Amino acid sequence: MDMRDKKDKLLLKEIDLSFITDNLEDILTKALTVIAISFPAIELICTMLGYPNLLMHTLLRTIGYVGFTFLLIVFLNNKKHKMVLSDMLILLSTLFTILSVVFSLDIDSSIAGASVDLAEDFGQVIGYYVIFFAATHVIKADNKKLIMIGMLIASLLHTIPAILQRFGIWPWELYEADEFPVAYGLTPHHNFYGGIAVIFSALTAMIYITKKTKKYITWYIYAVICFVTALFSSSRLAWVGLIAYLCFIICIEIYAKKKKAMTSISIKRYGVLLVTFAAVFVAFYFFDKGISSQIAESTNEIANKEVASLGTGRMEIWMIGLYGVKNHLLTGLGLDNYIYAYELYPGENLWYPAIKGHNEYIHTLVTQGLPALAVYLILCGFVVALSCKRLFDKEEDQIEKAIIYILLIVIVGYFCQAMFNSSVTTVAPYKWLVMGLLLPRCKQKELKCLRKKRNEDEE
Repeated sequence: MDMRDKKDKLLLKEIDLSFITDNLEDILTKALTVIAISFPAIELICTMLGYPNLLMHTLLRTIGYVGFTFLLIVFLNNKKHKMVLSDMLILLSTLFTILSVVFSLDIDSSIAGASVDLAEDFGQVIGYYVIFFAATHVIKADNKKLIMIGMLIASLLHTIPAILQRFGIWPWELYEADEFPVAYGLTPHHNFYGGIAVIFSALTAMIYITKKTKKYITWYIYAVICFVTALFSSSRLAWVGLIAYLCFIICIEIYAKKKKAMTSISIKRYGVLLVTFAAVFVAFYFFDKGISSQIAESTNEIANKEVASLGTGRMEIWMIGLYGVKNHLLTGLGLDNYIYAYELYPGENLWYPAIKGHNEYIHTLVTQGLPALAVYLILCGFVVALSCKRLFDKEEDQIEKAIIYILLIVIVGYFCQAMFNSSVTTVAPYKWLVMGLLLPRCKQKELKCLRKKRNEDEE
């Protein structure tokens, strides 16, 4: 092969790569939309074949390794790529994840996962970061709408099984709590469904109350259905998420009125939805065992005055986790190694050893260390702060503001329920997706130190 043929091939590769970089947003939008639908779709197929939770982890690992390789190749060949704060935070998160594996008390569990159903091993966590990083490149409102449509399709795939499960007519395995069937959708547990139900409830509720929404009666009905399925989960953490996002809407509207600013939602529709949700909750209390049994359980926990038993043993899980990590604050006990906190705890535990922290923030601290938690909390705060800033920016496009408002309420609801819930493969990808969509790269400033270096290189 002569030099001319080699040059032609190299030129062809450059053309192919330039096509990808020029159309990167559209490519990533389609990929993220497919991913949003794929998780419940594949899980439904596996469940129907009698193999639940078979491919979820494999799918996320594939997204992690393949997606990371793809994005790395693209951006190493893109000299114009700018480093923004979200990039720095996700790179730091990746670094601390790697360190938590290297210094893990059980490296095998950190790499391959501590359990079959609830594993969040290295490849899966990288998958979360890839989804987030890809979502920050989605700028156009139409592309964000397409991804939201994918999320709505995913909500439908979860909601239908949840309803059938609650009424005991789901043809596959039923999960029972307090001797009656509860909704768990296409997740491994009803608490995890409570978390994803908060996402879908907030998403559909916000679409309904947005002023420019057409066919709002249809959206009203679906928003109520999503709210009902969240209650069907018989999960108190779902109540936390539902109440949190509904209250946060009020906070934003009060602030908007104080600033004499207009928002994209209809207060009248919000009032209708709030009254409907309240009526549904009261009706469930009297006619459905789920809510009444959960309230009774909460009352008993408080009456017993045993701190460890609060939150169905969550307080004990947190205490043991915090005790176990005190000598491993820099890197944690190792990715997906929460259960090792029980081996380090000198006392006796009243509840079964937990492989999850039942609090995403404490779980991150225990398994990955204090620096990893700090970076994650900064990222969460940055998501909310930038979204609120853009929401009241007079120069921001109105359609974009409506999308920001919808997604902001979704992520606030998730953040609040996460104080009592665990991150799992069937739910967490949507959190990272929404966080990425709320941090578009074009709305972030390039980091000064790196911008100076890039300018010097160009000169």
